[in-house]
Amino acid sequence: MASLSGKVALITGASRGIGRATALALAGVGASVYLAADATAEELAAVAAECRGRDRSVGADHGLFELGDAAEVQRMVDAALASLGRID
Repeated sequence: MASLSGKVALITGASRGIGRATALALAGVGASVYLAADATAEELAAVAAECRGRDRSVGADHGLFELGDAAEVQRMVDAALASLGRID
């Protein structure tokens, strides 16, 4: 995968499985990541720490959201923008 340094990704389902793997892969090539799920804060914090461990320049933040609710989806986007400045 090409370098994604300076890019920001919003990843749902990021606490495990494909979402977690995607977050780690993107962080591994330099993308900052905002991790979202309806898991526990501890699970997401652990994945965020793993992402930061892949590349010290990577930003990684997280939040808990119920994505079946449109207001929660907007809250997720707003949180990602507030934390990392943009979403690519």
